[in-house]
Amino acid sequence: MTGVEHRAHEPAPELLVGGSAAYACMWRLVRLARTTVELETYIDEAGAVGDRFLAELTGAARRGVRVRVLVDAMVRTRCAGAISRR
Repeated sequence: MTGVEHRAHEPAPELLVGGSAAYACMWRLVRLARTTVELETYIDEAGAVGDRFLAELTGAARRGVRVRVLVDAMVRTRCAGAISRR
């Protein structure tokens, strides 16, 4: 027994190996969101990954999706300007 129970009416879990696979899946889910996106992240540096998340989340918000992002104080302090400009 693995401790993970799979219910027949739910999609089977998928193992995502590496950041590229995980990020691509998260970005796709943000694009598919219709009502709410809630993200907790520790991406704290400017760069391609953070910029892509910001673009995907901004796009969702513009479609009327409620977007909430939980970041720690360090991320908020370092990235506040970039985020507020979007």
